[in-house]
Amino acid sequence: MTHHWHHTVQSAESNDVELAELPWTPDDVVQVALVPETLPLPANFQQCNWEWSDWNALTPAVPRSQAMATASASPNTTSVNEAVADWAGDYGFRVVFVKPEGVRNSTSWTYSNAKRKLYTNMNEFCSVHFITERAPPRGSVVCVVGVFLDSEFRRHNVERCSAHARLEDGSNQLPSGKHPFPCHWIRCDHPRTRYCLDEANGGRQCLCLPFEAPEAASNDPFTYHLAFMCRNSCPGSPGRKATEVVFILQSPEGRDIARRVIEVKVCACPCRDRRHDEQAAAPSPSSGSDSGNEGPFLLPVRREHYALLRLVHESLEFTHSCRRQSHESPED
Repeated sequence: MTHHWHHTVQSAESNDVELAELPWTPDDVVQVALVPETLPLPANFQQCNWEWSDWNALTPAVPRSQAMATASASPNTTSVNEAVADWAGDYGFRVVFVKPEGVRNSTSWTYSNAKRKLYTNMNEFCSVHFITERAPPRGSVVCVVGVFLDSEFRRHNVERCSAHARLEDGSNQLPSGKHPFPCHWIRCDHPRTRYCLDEANGGRQCLCLPFEAPEAASNDPFTYHLAFMCRNSCPGSPGRKATEVVFILQSPEGRDIARRVIEVKVCACPCRDRRHDEQAAAPSPSSGSDSGNEGPFLLPVRREHYALLRLVHESLEFTHSCRRQSHESPED
């Protein structure tokens, strides 16, 4: 059966928005604004023992085949105009990147807990959980905003470079056609993802994702998949500038109720770059003397270099010993 919905359709080549009544099938990629029905609150809403099962009961199920990405009015992202710190809020909001079972050794992306930094290839989906200690208000959303770390460029939009943003680029080709939002730096595979532009803040791009409660039976958190569509080294934008992503948990009224900040580097060799950054940040080996100049010092080396360096060390120690004995011997 063919269904008809009123769609808000935005052209990929322009910003014109028009209303149209279009037929759709589950294979179509159409921007659809889905408005959930108003549901009654549970009897224990006024109590403090809000349960995940209550939250799930209030969230209408939308089959993934029937829900499409949509263009929408943007949430307010003013809070990221300046550097922001982690803020778990009253609900204990956390962002956790997790490797799916069976791909623990994947090199396409990796997350450093020590650096609180995600390293990923371009156009590779990274699995992430949004976790809270208790259920946020029904209809809460997670706003995902990419920003530059440098305060000089903080209010500049993080978007794709001109080469990758072309509709003809392979990253914008879908089985059902071209991606409707080729310029967005971040993508998500959630069927109700809203790709937004915050016109009040220079047209800043962001994603708006519905906060999904854990499954009632298993209590396992819902898994989102995020992809970053340009390397940091791409010319123009990002243009070799460091980037971070701010995850803002927002109430249905659009009020910020929690924030988490993760630095993101999109690169060719995520594991190599993570290892380099962690080694550079590691504290230098401490000296055995108070002066810090006499040693001994530790020098990590490869096994194949150890034998040669040991010979050099023994030779230097012998030379030093001979010189010391020469200075200490009495004159004739």
